[in-house]
Amino acid sequence: MARRIWLPLIGFIVWAVAFIVLYGAQALGCAFGWGAIGVGPIDLHRLVLVGLYLVTIAILAQAALWLARQDKTLAGEGAPSDLLGRAGLYGGLAALGAGIFTYAPVLFVSTCV
Repeated sequence: MARRIWLPLIGFIVWAVAFIVLYGAQALGCAFGWGAIGVGPIDLHRLVLVGLYLVTIAILAQAALWLARQDKTLAGEGAPSDLLGRAGLYGGLAALGAGIFTYAPVLFVSTCV
């Protein structure tokens, strides 16, 4: 039961770590002038940010799938386990949606001011 208490938090823990990584990459890219380095049709800064965005969404999707399997595993074990499994699943899906929405500006917003 004690390990299951973390299920509802896993999605947003991953979301928070990804937020810090993306924010750090944004700051580093501006500080080191990655925007001036061309890589094909885009600059290095945008390439790094879009790559991190895609990796982040993939990790959040994997976390949501893992939480869905945990929800199915815990089903029928009793009310607290059922509730934690379901809360974990919905938390993971909410974190995935939040990641898609909140990180999407790296796709089109100016990288440095």
